[in-house]
Amino acid sequence: MEEDIYHIYNRGSDKRQIFMDEKDWGRFLECLRELNNKNNISLRDLHDKAKYKGSTSGSSPRLNLCEPPKQGEKLVEVLCYCLMPNHFHLILRSLVENGISIFMRKLGTGYTMYFNKRYQRSGHLFQGRYKHKEINSEDGFAYLSSYIHLNPVMAGIVRNPLGYQYSSYASFLGKKEDDFLTFDKDIFDMKPSDYERFVSELRADKELLKKIEGINIE
Repeated sequence: MEEDIYHIYNRGSDKRQIFMDEKDWGRFLECLRELNNKNNISLRDLHDKAKYKGSTSGSSPRLNLCEPPKQGEKLVEVLCYCLMPNHFHLILRSLVENGISIFMRKLGTGYTMYFNKRYQRSGHLFQGRYKHKEINSEDGFAYLSSYIHLNPVMAGIVRNPLGYQYSSYASFLGKKEDDFLTFDKDIFDMKPSDYERFVSELRADKELLKKIEGINIE
C-alpha cells in the first residue's frame, strides 16, 4: 500500500556471500539508486554504464553513478540500509501502489544478473522472496534503524558502526551523503548527537537487541 514503511531483509541462498569485493558493494548501491524508477530501465544499459576509475595503492575504486531518479519518478523512498557480506537490510517507504514489490523485484533481478555474469554462475542468488515487516511508529523506526546499523558490530566486523562504510549510519550522523537516501522528520526527528547516543545505549542492551532481531527477522 502507498506510504507504508517496511523493514526489508534477504540473504544469500544457503547463506552464501553476496558481496565479494568493493565492486560488488558499489554495484548494489548503484542498483538502489538507478532501479528506483517507475520508468522501465534496461538492465543491460545499467550494467554498461557502471565504470570504475583505477585505484591507487591503499585506495578503493570509485563508482561513477548517474543522477538518481527525480522524486516523482521513484517507486520507494530508501530510509535506511546496511549491506552485510551475506545479507542486506533496507527500510523502505512505498510511494506508489505495490512500489516496494516492484522495486525489490527489479533490485533482486538486476543485482543477480550482474553477480551471475561476473562470477560465471547461474540460478538464484538470494534465499527466496525477501522478508518484510511493517514499521508503525517513530519509536519503531528508531529502534529498528539502530539495530540495522549495529549489524556490522554484532558480526564482529567493526567495533564502531561509524567505521562501516556500507550502511547509512554515517549519513544519519551527517558525516556523509547518500543522495538516494530520504530523511523525513515526520518519520524520524532525532538530532545526530541524540541518535548516536541512542545507538550506543542500544548496543549495550544485548537482551533488547536480541528481541528486536527476533521480531523483525524470524
